[in-house]
Amino acid sequence: MSGISSAVAVMFPVIAVVGRKNSGKTTLIERLTSNLTRMGFRVATAKHVSIPNFSIDRKGTDTWRHGEAGANPVICVSDVEICRIERGVFQNPLNRVLSLVPADIDLLLLEGFYRWIADNENIAKIVCVRTAEEYEEYRSSCKNVLLFCSRKSLDGVSNIINIDEEFEPVVRKVIEYVEEFQAIKSVLEKLPRLNCKKCGRASCMEMAREIVKGTASFSDCVVLSEEPKVLLRVGNVNIPLQPFVMEIIRRTILGMISTLKGVKIRGDERIRLEVLSWEGEHEQREDEGI
Repeated sequence: MSGISSAVAVMFPVIAVVGRKNSGKTTLIERLTSNLTRMGFRVATAKHVSIPNFSIDRKGTDTWRHGEAGANPVICVSDVEICRIERGVFQNPLNRVLSLVPADIDLLLLEGFYRWIADNENIAKIVCVRTAEEYEEYRSSCKNVLLFCSRKSLDGVSNIINIDEEFEPVVRKVIEYVEEFQAIKSVLEKLPRLNCKKCGRASCMEMAREIVKGTASFSDCVVLSEEPKVLLRVGNVNIPLQPFVMEIIRRTILGMISTLKGVKIRGDERIRLEVLSWEGEHEQREDEGI
């Protein structure tokens, strides 16, 4: 399978609703979106269309003519919506979708995209099935499944929600996932986000998940436990640095400073860098009466 790596840290909750044709995917997304938006959640959706060479544009329209002339993207604007038409062959369409979604949304719901997300543990799944056979198939091939749903009861399958009879458990499970993700994101922002693997985890996201679960702590982060040789601060933000980059900066600065008259460098010094904008520095000096 291709698509985004399972190690990629998605910075907002993403849930994919997957299943075969006529399994209830669109109905589930429609009802879920309606429930969540009424509760104040900001929800974005993305639908994968499996029809070969499908285009939302129509041959002969003005926007189609723009595209045929070579414009890419074409932006279509009316008084009620704006549509971005982007042409190309997208080997990894999910990467492009994620780049277009506003970072401040509460949840992104995907319909489809199965072959790009089935084994991605950073994307949760709600699986819609029509038969017990489909249930077994998806159960063995999907990672990070929140729920299995169907529009009817299935013989021999107990842990499945009949969405025509009850929907509240679906909404509750999704809200729990969103809240847990926000807790993980809050922890992740306190980690270096270098994915150095010194702690034995595949990524800082994996470490953040374990901290939220209580199976790890910040003291397990080797980078946080070590005093950095270079502390870089831009504005009010501390910038994490990979050890290799950190050492390049340290040696370069020490090398330049060592050429100054009267400066003696041992070679084991630590560096503290602070980058301030002229506007911010000027305003601060005025406030201080300097």
